[in-house]
Amino acid sequence: MSDWKQAYSEILSSYAGMCKEARGNLELRNEILAEVEGKILQHEPLHSVELPHNLRVAIRMEWLSQLDPEDQDDEIAIIQWVLALAFTGKNNISKTQGLVQRHRPTDGTDFPQTQYRPLQTLQTPKT
Repeated sequence: MSDWKQAYSEILSSYAGMCKEARGNLELRNEILAEVEGKILQHEPLHSVELPHNLRVAIRMEWLSQLDPEDQDDEIAIIQWVLALAFTGKNNISKTQGLVQRHRPTDGTDFPQTQYRPLQTLQTPKT
């Protein structure tokens, strides 16, 4: 499997200059980034290429060295924020899955009895 940067180097290099010219304009850089991501996702590679899990962060990191120092600081802050958000999201998902596993009913008697469960009422032994 080849590296995604090599497979999409033409697309990355063609937009790198535009990103550098968008000096101090975060909105314009985000638009350029979205366009590049769309081009990469639409482009059919010649080789089997595995794209990074978070493609936008990978593109930001690829262009980071070409930006002005002030823009680099902005991009680093965005990258850290996105990665922190992804990390906390994964932790929250695992906690939620644990709660679901602990509270998963094992049979019909684990559900609360309601007027909509007449069969459950018939099957539940009365004490």
